[in-house]
Amino acid sequence: MDIRDLLLKNVMIMDLKATDQRGAIDEMVAKYKAEGIIDDDQLYKEDILKREAESTTGIGDGIAMPHAKDKAVKRATVLFAKSEAGIEYHALDGQPVHLFFMIAAPEGANNTHLQALAALSSLLINPDLVAALKKGADPGRGPATVR
Repeated sequence: MDIRDLLLKNVMIMDLKATDQRGAIDEMVAKYKAEGIIDDDQLYKEDILKREAESTTGIGDGIAMPHAKDKAVKRATVLFAKSEAGIEYHALDGQPVHLFFMIAAPEGANNTHLQALAALSSLLINPDLVAALKKGADPGRGPATVR
């Protein structure tokens, strides 16, 4: 899977305003709703929060990958968001999260959901890429240009 097919510039948030986990989720879900990626923000948010309650999607090194698949999702998409200040997200390493990759997959799209998680995970083990994403301020130089 080429993750660039799921990363859309119009759903990037390069200056996340939220100051806590719930606010970050609210802001990202609102962006999905505004861009027509989801049609039921409450349902999608409930599923994101349900997944977070199972275990954090804050994987460490300043990265979180909140994700859900449900009937509210109209198009498989990965939303990239960046918080300059960092957000307490209950990450595995206890550090604030600066980079968010929210994965939305339609109900029943198990392969797409898992492939997106795997593709992102394999990219994000590259410390140079993570550092570049943390520094980047222009969506044109963000993750959509990752090769």
